[in-house]
Amino acid sequence: MNKLLIYSPLILTFLTVFISNAQNKKAVLFFKDGTVKEGLGKIHNKSFVKFQLDKRSTPVLYHFAGLDSLKIYEEPEAVTYVYMKLSNKKEPKVLKQLQTGKVSLYYLIRGQNSSTRIGGNGPGEGGFQNVSSSAKKDIYVKKNDEDTATYLSSLKLISKNFKETTTEYFKDCPNLVEKISNHEFTKYDMRRIVDYYNSTCD
Repeated sequence: MNKLLIYSPLILTFLTVFISNAQNKKAVLFFKDGTVKEGLGKIHNKSFVKFQLDKRSTPVLYHFAGLDSLKIYEEPEAVTYVYMKLSNKKEPKVLKQLQTGKVSLYYLIRGQNSSTRIGGNGPGEGGFQNVSSSAKKDIYVKKNDEDTATYLSSLKLISKNFKETTTEYFKDCPNLVEKISNHEFTKYDMRRIVDYYNSTCD
């Protein structure tokens, strides 16, 4: 026998606000041909952006392969996502861009829902909303003259090879290699590592 599910006004209000908030973030799409579109957006099926010019317009799906980057305006700052080839994956992935410079720093967040709102104050310094507690963040770096981002470690896993992979990648900066080898910098200090390289290393 079918059961009638009755929602109280409070629950209906909550659902309405949740759905509204999930689609109410400013998004800017930067296309490879130089076109820029501003509106509202969210990541869809990991490799697409579901985008609409405003709340009343029809959503359109864009594949990340046609984009240079995607920017979401959040409080207190904008979050940028890029689609990039990775050293340990066959297919390009959407990465959250954390820092740029001679070396740029990225996270690949694994374990999020297939249709996830982008931006917000989600787990791990913002980025993907509704990320489960089991989500893993993989660390990638890329120098300006490289086409592929290099995998260094995962923040959720025990990474015995972090020191080896990181010192090999930054071997052109002996002072930084020494700090990593002496455990002055760990995988939880990636922002400091990238800052040090960009500001100090030739």
